[in-house]
Formats: sequence, C-alpha cells, structure tokens
Amino acid sequence: GYTAYTSGGTVRPAFIEVDTHTAPWDLEVSWNAAAGADSYNIYREEQGLYSFIGRTDRLEFQDNFIDADVSDTAPVATDPFEEGAGFWPSTTGFFQQRQIYANSDTFPNRFWMTQTGVFYNFATSSPLRDDDAIIATLAARRINEIRHVIPLSDLVILTSGAEFRIKGAGDNAFTPSTINIKPQSYYGSTALRPIVAGDVALYLSPGNFVRELAYEFAADKFTGRDITVLARHLLDYSEIVDWGFAPSPYDLIWLIRDDGTALVLTYQNEQEVYAWTRATTQGDFKSVTVVREGDIDV
Repeated sequence: GYTAYTSGGTVRPAFIEVDTHTAPWDLEVSWNAAAGADSYNIYREEQGLYSFIGRTDRLEFQDNFIDADVSDTAPVATDPFEEGAGFWPSTTGFFQQRQIYANSDTFPNRFWMTQTGVFYNFATSSPLRDDDAIIATLAARRINEIRHVIPLSDLVILTSGAEFRIKGAGDNAFTPSTINIKPQSYYGSTALRPIVAGDVALYLSPGNFVRELAYEFAADKFTGRDITVLARHLLDYSEIVDWGFAPSPYDLIWLIRDDGTALVLTYQNEQEVYAWTRATTQGDFKSVTVVREGDIDV
C-alpha cells in the first residue's frame, strides 16, 4: 500500500510483479498503460527466475501455459550512484547508443555504461544479455582517474596516466561478455577537454604536450604523437588553460596560455600540416570559444 518516495530524481522500476492464484493454464493479466510504452514484455516465475513468455502492445495478456524462455529473464534494476556523494560520476560521453559515466571519488578508474538505447537504465539480466548495462574497471599499472571519454572509430578513454581503447569482439559492438580493454600508451591527460578534429582527437598531456590521438593500422593501436615538438618554446614555462577548434575554413586551433598569450595551431592531419604561431593584442586573452556563423567558424 506504500508508494516510493523520492526527494529528487526519478524512481525507475525495471519490472512490476503481479501475484495471482489463478491456474497456470488459464491465466489472464491486465495492467494500466505506462507512459511512452510501445509494447510490454511478460515474464512468469520459473524456478525462482522471471522468464520471458511473450510480448504484447495491448494492456492484457493470456497465458495458456506458454513455455517460458529461461534464457531471457526480467531485468534487475540497478542504480550505481544511489549511495550519493562520493559515488557520483564526474565525466560522461556516448558510444554505440550507450551513455557512459566515469570517475567517482570512490572509484576513479571505473566506468558505467547504460543499456543500449536507454541512456538512464543500468538494469541487467540473468543470464546477461548483449544490451545489458556494463560496469568495468580499468586495471593498469596504477590507479589513474578517468578524465575523458572520446568516441572515435573505437571508444577511447583518457586517464591521468594512460590511454585505453575499448572495443568488442572483432568489429562487433561490445557487450557485457565481450568487452575488451587494452592500454594504448602511458602519457596521461590533463583535465582540459580534448578536441575532436575529423577522425582524430587532440588532447593535452602533462607538461603542455599537445598529442594527436589517431589510429595506426600497422600497429593496430591509437598513438599519442607529440605535435608540439616544432614549437616547444611557445609552450614551456606556462600552462594552457583553454582551447577551441575552428575547422572552417582554415582548420585553426586557438590555445590560451595562463599568462594571457594566445597561440594558433593550423592543423590539417590529412595533409600532415602542423603550423604554430602567436596571436597578439594590446590586452590579454583569458578564454576562447568557437561559434558557427553560416559556413564559417568564428
């Protein structure tokens, strides 16, 4: 007789149980419509598990002793962040129709993936299904906090001390049973948000190194090539505090140093063009943003 209470947020049940004493070969269940639902899955308890017996787009279902599929069970609702402060994630991203959360104070090297196509659902089934939620931890030489989630041809996760590639079996989408985590390099990333330029990403590693995160077929891995090597004098003895990418029409990356100086990197990866210069004014630069105006990035 009691309903759920919440002081904020939303309660999301994974399924609703109906108790009946009707004979199993003549059982009819009905329910009220759920907002936004196109169809409903029906499960019957078999040996302690709720096993799938049918799907309907109506608000009633007739169970004429249908054989239950014990390999397809009702999802179990999970909220990995329900314990509150210390367990909330600090970064997020999207890949293969899943939303990915990562890096809580308690688990800095852990990430959580929602069910496929359902960005707030962490339900799992027994046995596991391919579209179930995924929870994984980056096990490496040391515990590094996850700082960025980058969707490229594969999912790439940048941490404070290493870069990781996440993929499934072969070229297939990853699932709870096929997820494969491989370290790519051990440069590490700062907190500054990476830039995605075409099919590569640029990130800032400790020491003010701008690195190019690109897939190399010969090595079958993502590499972090340093593209500041030709202009180290522009980045030594200062910190990059902000940057932005203006791809149209000149492929310019604007970088702001903590001393108020602005740098400009002309970056055309496919032509192997990396050209550095300064941008000067009578004042100081504090931050930068890029806005699309028509066909031009300003």
